[in-house]
Parts: sequence; structure tokens; C-alpha cells
Amino acid sequence: MSTPAWLTIILPLAGAAAVLQLRGHPAARWVALGAAAAGTVTAAALPFLPGAGAGLRVDAASAHLCAAVAVAGLLALALARPGPQAQWRRAAQVLVLLGALQLAMLAAGPSLAWAALTAAALTLVLAGPRGGEAAWRATAALVPVLGIAVAGVAMLWLAAKQPGAAPGLSWEALARAAAGLPAAPLSLGWILLLAGLAPLAGLAPLHGWQRGAARATPEAAALLPALAAAALLLLLRARQVVMAQDVAADAAPALCALGLTSLAWAVVGLWRETRTLRDAALLPAVLRHAGLFHIGLACLGFGLGGPAVVPAMLLLAALVLLAPAPALAAGWARAAALAALALLPPFAGFGAAARLLEAAADAMPWLVLPLGALLAAGAAGLGRAAHAAWAGPGAPPRRQDAAAVGLLLAALLAAGVIPGWSRWLDLVTEPLR
Repeated sequence: MSTPAWLTIILPLAGAAAVLQLRGHPAARWVALGAAAAGTVTAAALPFLPGAGAGLRVDAASAHLCAAVAVAGLLALALARPGPQAQWRRAAQVLVLLGALQLAMLAAGPSLAWAALTAAALTLVLAGPRGGEAAWRATAALVPVLGIAVAGVAMLWLAAKQPGAAPGLSWEALARAAAGLPAAPLSLGWILLLAGLAPLAGLAPLHGWQRGAARATPEAAALLPALAAAALLLLLRARQVVMAQDVAADAAPALCALGLTSLAWAVVGLWRETRTLRDAALLPAVLRHAGLFHIGLACLGFGLGGPAVVPAMLLLAALVLLAPAPALAAGWARAAALAALALLPPFAGFGAAARLLEAAADAMPWLVLPLGALLAAGAAGLGRAAHAAWAGPGAPPRRQDAAAVGLLLAALLAAGVIPGWSRWLDLVTEPLR
């Protein structure tokens, strides 16, 4: 298990080092694409190789999200266009970001996961001349947040070091021994982790720093949902630990409240935008609201637990996969990607949203009406954006862009109409519920 997992992390980082050595050489772009493609191949093998070892742990959640992040990174590099910054620097930034995110999701314990997530966040907001003052403001907002998260990790370490408690600070050991851990440090660790990771996940109203991050290079900004997915995965792991302790803080209400708040915030933001996509300044705002919409749904699913975890994982993976397409492609490719983000049938997101609504009805019947209304309003807002992108003037996508986005959309269509895909996720995510 450990060899493919480490290769998934090392290959993008080695590719970044090679690109930095080649600098402006024409081969740098192909080296970057090759490293990202090789990392995607190893990541695609992870769902079939679960296990733990050498500081890493591969389970259903990390394996599937790592595969989605790897594909998103490859797509971002493939769709990249010439810009004010040297293309080799932008490619190196994407590869470093990929390696750090994969390490954060595959890390066996919270300490290594926090360090990798910190590296990914700082790489995202600080690289690129487009960042400037806004990027430094985003960094200033993130530093206290990262400090709060590491304080949460320290409290988990304190709980694990109590006599007779877990033998090591790993997610698996903490979850296995949670029933015997002291409740006070465990609860405080969860609260601090939630306060530190919720802004990194982009959950409203703690997502303001993302405006500065969106001013980074376009390729790196397209991976902002991947950073949010990694932070949400760590919150899911912390939830598993704290929910196994009978007298510890209840993790579900906070996650559900943050998810619903994010959904409402995204819907209001989508319908406040009255301009069309012909205004170039509108697209980043629409993409931020679309990301917040999906992140809110995933957070709500993680909070509900049980059967809601599967559609939440699907929605999170779909967001990560689709984010580079509307950000970097043009013409019909952008419109189709926005339609898929709008959860329109027969894309996989439609079935996932329906299953999430069904799971919410079983767990909290009173939640059906507000959640259904928010789902309908958000889908309509994103559908309006997709229509504006389709009807508005603009250059058609490049041939290679159309091929890459077309393959991705075909895969999401297949996932939406093939029942076996849903049953597969039901099977492999059973331990996460």
C-alpha cells in the first residue's frame, strides 16, 4: 500500500523540482504534465489498495478524494494558458500544491496532516504576482487559523498521552481508543480543530480569505476546492474520533449548522449577481459561490453521518474535478461544467443531491423543506450562470480543452446513470459512517 501512496505524493513534488531546474525550457511544460499524469495513475490505484503503513493511511475517503485531486491538477495544467507569470513557475506551483494536498489527505495522523495542509494553504495564497496585497491579507487571516488548528492537534495529543489511552497519535488509534480517552481534552481538541479547519474548508461565514487566494495564478486558484476538500476530510476524521466518545462534544450540530449557513450564503451570492458572464469580473465570484454551495452540502452530509456520507463524498469529488473547467476553459466547455455544478440531471451531482435530501429526511424530517428550497435555489442560480455562459459571446474552447473537459463530463454522466457506481461507493465508505 505505502509505495503507491508515497508515489502519489512524491511524483508531483519531483516534477516541481524538475520544472524549477528547467525553468523556461520548452520541455518544462511536458515534464509538469508527465509528473501530474504519473501521479494521477498512482492515485487511481489507491481505492484498490487500502491499508496503513509508513506514516500514511489509505481508506475509502482519502483514496477517492486523492484521485479526484490528481485529476483536477492534471486538468488545470492541461487547460493552462499563457499569462503574465512564467508558465513554468505556475506549473511548479500547481505540482507543489498537489503533493502537499495528497500528503494532507493520506497522512495517518493529525500532526502530519496539519503540516501538509499548512504548506498547501501558504503555497496557494503566496505564489504568483496576481496575489499582491490581497494575498498577504489572506495569509494574515490564515496564520491565526492555522495556529488554532495546531492547538487542536495538541489537545488530541494530550488526550492520547493519558495513562491507558491510545498508544499513538494516529486517526485510527484515536478512533479505536476514543471511548477510553478523557472527554475534556478530546472535546476541546474537536472545538479547536473545527475553528481552525472550517475557514480552510471555506465554510461561511469564515471564508473571506478566499478572495485573496482567488487572485493567485489561475491554475492554482482552480485547486482552491481541493484545499477545501482536504480540510473537510480532516474534519470528518476528527468527527469520527469525537463521536466515539459518549460524553465528548457532539460534532454533528456544528457541522450541520455550518453546512446550512454556507448553502444559504452561496444561494444569496448567486442571485445577487445580476450581470452576465460577459463581464470577466463575474466569473470568479460565481465560482466561489458554486464552491461554497457544494462545500456546504458536503459539510451537511458529514454532519448528518450514516448514509449521508456517500452523497457528500460524491458532491465533494465532483466539485474538485469540475473546478478547473469553468475557471480555465471557454465557450461550451465552461457552460457544460457550470451545468454539472448546478446538479442538473443526468450528471452524478443530481443523484447525489437527491440521496442527500433523502438521508436528511430520515435523520431530521424538519430539515427537508429548508434544504430542498436551498438546493432548488442554488441549482437555479448556477443553471442561470451556465445559460449565460452558453448564450454569451466568446471564443470556442481550444481543441485540447474540449477533449479534456468532454472526457470529464462523460465520466460524470456515466457516474450519474450507472447504478453500480453508487453501490461501489456504498460498499467502500461503510466504515466512514
